[in-house]
Amino acid sequence: TICSGESYTWAVNGTAYTTAGTYTKVNDGCTADQELVLTVTPKPATISTPVTICSGATYTWAANGTTYTTAGTYLITNDGCTADQELVLTVTPKPTKVSTPVTICSGATYTWTVNGTAYTSAGTYTKTNDGCTADQELVLTVTPKPTKISTPITICSGASYNWLANGTTYTTAGTYLITNDGCTADQEL
Repeated sequence: TICSGESYTWAVNGTAYTTAGTYTKVNDGCTADQELVLTVTPKPATISTPVTICSGATYTWAANGTTYTTAGTYLITNDGCTADQELVLTVTPKPTKVSTPVTICSGATYTWTVNGTAYTSAGTYTKTNDGCTADQELVLTVTPKPTKISTPITICSGASYNWLANGTTYTTAGTYLITNDGCTADQEL
């Protein structure tokens, strides 16, 4: 038995055979005839290994120890008794960046769940991920505090003024201030 693509040289007649069959050498009456029964084992089917990697990653093929980074079909051709090896490598493209727009008030803080970091300044912040995971982008806008609202009021001596901004009644002259958060203007009476 030989493998597909091999040859067998029969010592009886010195002939090389590559095709399966029965071959005979007829001898005289005192010597036995010789018969060669040759079997040719067909080459096994190609062994295909499909592999998917992420963009930027590598794959080391155990069949030949080579490291691959580029999508393609790679082949190892073996002899007639051993199946050829085929690597079908797919490289998954990196997903599109995920952008998250966030607006906060002046003086406030935003904690980005992607990295657990607290931000107070406007800007664009990025978290770079591996080739199978989209990068994350935070576009933080900080709304400036509006200008203080001043309400000038004049009352007569002995009168009072109820300021609706805080519900307090005033009878004494002065400047009174309500300080609000970064998105709301301060109030001044």
